[in-house]
Amino acid sequence: MVKQITLIVFALGCLLPVNSEARDFEKTGYLDQGWELYWGRLLDPSDFEHEALPFDLKLAFPFFWNDLEIGGRKLPSSGFLTLRKTIVLPKSFTGKRFGLRIPEMFSAYKLFVNGTPMAANGIVSDNPERYQPHWQPRTISFTAHEQKIEVLLQIANFSYALGGGWRKIEFGPADKILYKTRVAIFLDVFLFASVLTMGLYHAGLYVKRRKSKSSLFFALFCMVVALRTLVSGEILIYNFFHPSWEILLKLNFLTVAFIPPLFISFQDHFFEGYADRRIVKGVSVLGLFFALFIILFPASIHSRFLDVFHFAGLAGCSYIFWFISKAVKENQEGALISLIASLAPFLAGFNDILTVNNYINTEQVLPYGLIVYFIAQSILMAQKFSLALTREEVLSKELEELNAKLEDKVEERTRELKAAMSEIKQLSGMLPICSHCKKIRDDKGYWNHVEEYVSQHSEAVFSHGICPSCIQKIYPDSRLSKKLNQEK
Repeated sequence: MVKQITLIVFALGCLLPVNSEARDFEKTGYLDQGWELYWGRLLDPSDFEHEALPFDLKLAFPFFWNDLEIGGRKLPSSGFLTLRKTIVLPKSFTGKRFGLRIPEMFSAYKLFVNGTPMAANGIVSDNPERYQPHWQPRTISFTAHEQKIEVLLQIANFSYALGGGWRKIEFGPADKILYKTRVAIFLDVFLFASVLTMGLYHAGLYVKRRKSKSSLFFALFCMVVALRTLVSGEILIYNFFHPSWEILLKLNFLTVAFIPPLFISFQDHFFEGYADRRIVKGVSVLGLFFALFIILFPASIHSRFLDVFHFAGLAGCSYIFWFISKAVKENQEGALISLIASLAPFLAGFNDILTVNNYINTEQVLPYGLIVYFIAQSILMAQKFSLALTREEVLSKELEELNAKLEDKVEERTRELKAAMSEIKQLSGMLPICSHCKKIRDDKGYWNHVEEYVSQHSEAVFSHGICPSCIQKIYPDSRLSKKLNQEK
């Protein structure tokens, strides 16, 4: 009987609609439902004190108002609006402190809680000349003196291709909201320090070994990702200096432009011979073109083409999987691990593209996907360098052994030559010889016949004969002498 009742209750619980606003107020949650939209109006809390104003739409946040229609007319990207939401707390929660984590908006906002201005980014205005954009996440806390909490949000945009927001506003107890902010900052700092350290380390490896182009591209890849952790998420760059909104956006978009070319170039040099260099160069040229486009044009123009480059970047990264798969089929060392590790940034980047364009509502996770990839790839590169160093040590040892054997052979041959030279008697210098009898004087002052002297001072052996001139002189009547005279 108890089991039957439990099953009935469970079934009823599954069938009942779930209200996303129903939350345990002791936990953090998102203010994502039931926002009243007032298009073309920047309303203050005082405007709602005496009467209920008619709103244009009631919808979920975040959204881009470019995708909305009011009165059959699609809203432009440039414009301004007011959003209003009411939170009703249980009586037991009055007097407690609550907090809000407010993400950056496109591209300026001002937020009120129960009539009090609590947070702002830039200057919100209905006049484009007075309007000023700014991006920075904010964390605020306040005391709930009443059960009813009214949140009023003014947003204006005259400088970006999209108007509105792409991340949810988080609500909950002040201490837990502050804790989540600190955790987010810690993770960004950790990612920045880790990736930058990897980049500097591999840059040093490249300086020591210039032939290793994979180290160079991996170092550049890490440094670009390190820069991205500073200009996205909690935007840590504000802790070092305060760039203008335009500069901040350019730095953010430049990292988007450079990541795919560096990613594919690194993998191409790590697994040489598997990628088509024409495709690799094509992705690199496209990235450089987009980077130049970002530098030369304001955000209101280059932000309109972000989707195009997102698609091109995903296509280029997809090609990486194709040629790494070829390396896996050929049992290339480390290819399988690299293929699996490459899935992390690819899927994270795909998630971020969908999030930025408001197709889904999740956090940006590309840095976390990249840190997984970097750790795995660093291990593979360390193994590769270790194997190369081991081979170099083996070759050096073999070379030393060959040199030692060669030295032994040289010494042995030298000894043989010295022994041979010691047996060779040489004639050198000026020899005193008699101009008449042709005897040679030796070192002791004795005069010796030429053949005696030469025999004593060399290995030469003489055999005696007679030359034609002497034959004619000594034996003039001989047949041989007469024959020689006839030949003349």
